[in-house]
Amino acid sequence: MNLNAIRLLRPAAVSFIAALFLACSAETAEDGTEEGAEEELRTTGITAISVNRSTGFRPPASPGRCHPAGRWNVDFKTGMLTGNACVDGTPVSLNRTLSEAELGQVKSAVSKVRTTVRPASCPTDMPVNSLVARTGASETNYVEARAACGAGTAVTAATLSPLVDLMGRLSVVAANAR
Repeated sequence: MNLNAIRLLRPAAVSFIAALFLACSAETAEDGTEEGAEEELRTTGITAISVNRSTGFRPPASPGRCHPAGRWNVDFKTGMLTGNACVDGTPVSLNRTLSEAELGQVKSAVSKVRTTVRPASCPTDMPVNSLVARTGASETNYVEARAACGAGTAVTAATLSPLVDLMGRLSVVAANAR
């Protein structure tokens, strides 16, 4: 190739690379998150949810005891709360109807969950919170971002944790009603 042709192409190549970089980075905000990544969950159309708090990898609890964890199911049509939780180290089965105020709190907490960017890598063997939202025959799985490398839509822990904490408080109410 002619040396003059290479000299002529070099500025064009640099301009192309700069333009490509700007085009690719245009979707990234200054804080490093992707634009549009933070989307809210809309409760309209959601018929039921399942909220899960796993324990991660740890030795089993003593007989008759449990580690902080739970699986809560809420039917938005009937207000039924079912599932299993650990309240003060004691396993509790849940099966009760939420009050209108409690169901409103659950719906409000779900609507505050925000999606985020999926991480490049995830640690393993740690507690993870997740949410499954059902709309008719379909369901969407939301997982804390730190564990969303495999399946599920990544959500921020800061917006999912209040929902998990609320489910824990509703478990205490159910345990005290016995």
